[in-house]
Amino acid sequence: MPFLLDDVILNFLPIILLYGEQYLKIYKFPILMKATLVLYPKLVKVVNKGNVGIVVIGIMTKDA
Repeated sequence: MPFLLDDVILNFLPIILLYGEQYLKIYKFPILMKATLVLYPKLVKVVNKGNVGIVVIGIMTKDA
């Protein structure tokens, strides 16, 4: 990751982390059975919800 959650969220405690959801969007068919993947993560959004927060992370995955 190009960032640490400690840098984005004050008083971050990994033990109380709640994983929300994910989805996959496929741009090219057919899907290859073998590939060398390169991941490009980025911070999309941080939302302050009082005593909790929401962090949205996007990861673009491409075949090298």
